[in-house]
Amino acid sequence: MLLNGFDILIIVIYAVIVLIVGIWPTRLNRAGSFLISDRQLGGATSGLTIAASKIGAGAIVTYAALIFTYGAQALWMYIGYILGYVVFYFFATRLHRESRKAEYYTIADYFRVHSGNGAAIIVGLLTTVSLFGWVLTNFIAGGKLLALATGLPLAVTMCFMAAVILAYLLVAGFNAVVRTDVIQYVSLIVVLLILACVATFTEVSESDVTFEAMPVGQIIGLFVLGLFFPMGSAELWQRVYATRDPKSLRRAIVFASASFVILAGALSVIFLKLAQLGTPDQDIDKEIAVFRVVGDRLGSGLAGIWVIALLSAIASSADTFVFTTSASVVVDVAERFLGRMKDRRVYRIRVGLIISSVIGITLALIIGDVINVTFLFAGMTMGLGAVAMVVWLYPALPSWVIISACTFGNVASLIHALFKGISVTTAVINLGSCFIITGVCAAFIAGTAKIRRV
Repeated sequence: MLLNGFDILIIVIYAVIVLIVGIWPTRLNRAGSFLISDRQLGGATSGLTIAASKIGAGAIVTYAALIFTYGAQALWMYIGYILGYVVFYFFATRLHRESRKAEYYTIADYFRVHSGNGAAIIVGLLTTVSLFGWVLTNFIAGGKLLALATGLPLAVTMCFMAAVILAYLLVAGFNAVVRTDVIQYVSLIVVLLILACVATFTEVSESDVTFEAMPVGQIIGLFVLGLFFPMGSAELWQRVYATRDPKSLRRAIVFASASFVILAGALSVIFLKLAQLGTPDQDIDKEIAVFRVVGDRLGSGLAGIWVIALLSAIASSADTFVFTTSASVVVDVAERFLGRMKDRRVYRIRVGLIISSVIGITLALIIGDVINVTFLFAGMTMGLGAVAMVVWLYPALPSWVIISACTFGNVASLIHALFKGISVTTAVINLGSCFIITGVCAAFIAGTAKIRRV
């Protein structure tokens, strides 16, 4: 799918625009501005950045592979996502109110207040690892896309993407994430709607494509994945903290959910049509089929904007996860283990951005598999989501319960990955273990407390 000079020019111009938007206008050095934009995001801006942060390589590439295999049944993943946002909305209103009083910056801060330092430490460590996993998925997918489009080596394309992202993150931090998310997500929606219209009116003369029947267990797994994912997404919590007021937060969640419906519909139309058209090489890797088929089928210009759409989705998540990973390392790990270092917090986060990017590129080149990485780290996020949901319902859960649930859930998930391979089941095992342990313990503690009061 090598693009011609005109398509590559479109991509370069777009990259320059994103870079300028991210860097302009100032360099920020205060922690409040650099980490969460002084908690002043409006409803529309917050909604766009919430939606953009969740449409990355893992979502798009995995969803494409699922549609190429199972057809429209893959929609269960997005149905779960949309309902997950509805559930999260009720939690977010209380979270926002608490964040102003207790000055939350990360997801671990919430657990520290409700369950103690032990819970905050385990949640902080798992958050850092899971966020870094999403850094890997986006570097892998973005690098593969650019390598396929330009013919350059994968290492070169990954370094190029990381360099552009780092340039604006080092200057403006979270403000740059938000500004670039807005332009990237708007670009993504516009391009996808255009391509969905083109796909709708594209005739398929003959199609012998048959989709497999998705197992009931996998349907449930995809639905549950989407349902619990928002609750465990550290970057989503960060956007709740950054939103200006409860009214803006309500608008943001509604806006993000509505745009998700539009995006899921457009992606489904495009991917289903691509699956019906088939690929020039039937043995093509499903991870790059979503990249290659459009380039092989579309003419000059359309292929370029398709690459822009995919890059927009990938970059809007990549910068989010690189930034949130670095912030989590500094705030949740370094400061908790090495003492308070708030006076140099911004400097340390900037150093962390560089280190995270270098390690991310190195591991991404070694792993090179988006789908497997997605389900492995999705399990960590879903497990955190299950724990967060129980703590929401029972705020005073002791640290030992959080530590036990998170440890058992992740160990069980890793054992399944080692012996059975990575799949949706790997993620569901983590979720189920965390939810059952925290839920049973919460019920037992609540019941015991009632007995004592009597």
